[in-house]
Amino acid sequence: MKYISFFGAVCLFFLVTGCKKERTLYFNKGELTYTLNVKEEEAQKLGEILMKHGYFPKDKRVSVQLDKIDELYKVRLVVQDKYFRDTSKDEYLKEIAKEASAEAFKNSSLDIELCDFLFTSQRVIYWDEIMSQNTTVLPKEVEDELKALDDSIPEPNRNNDEEIIAPESQP
Repeated sequence: MKYISFFGAVCLFFLVTGCKKERTLYFNKGELTYTLNVKEEEAQKLGEILMKHGYFPKDKRVSVQLDKIDELYKVRLVVQDKYFRDTSKDEYLKEIAKEASAEAFKNSSLDIELCDFLFTSQRVIYWDEIMSQNTTVLPKEVEDELKALDDSIPEPNRNNDEEIIAPESQP
């Protein structure tokens, strides 16, 4: 009997303390919960990006989950029911996804799952759809360097009447 009590106490201890599979960061009134598959720095950076884009307002509770399965990040957002069908915010979410991929997840793929308050996925914006515009999002520092470089290169002098296409070859 003594061993059963001890075993029960040990199991209870591990259930309460050491077996947490998630961690939580707080941004304004919102929370970003992330699994042990994700580094804290990645979750922190995603939270900062979401803050920058106004996803964590000061006056509302907002919940986000972040997980990583193999090389695919899953960002799960609790949204209003109308956005399960309404795609009017998809471009906004795609821009956030591209920035998060570039700045938080080392250009890894990510899907955005739109969820109800129980984190039941209702609609997914897949990475292929996010990147369907064939755009590459670079970290801000790289964009700034490229812009400075581009600004330093003088424009060539071209006559607007000049033919740009090659002339047909003569037989």
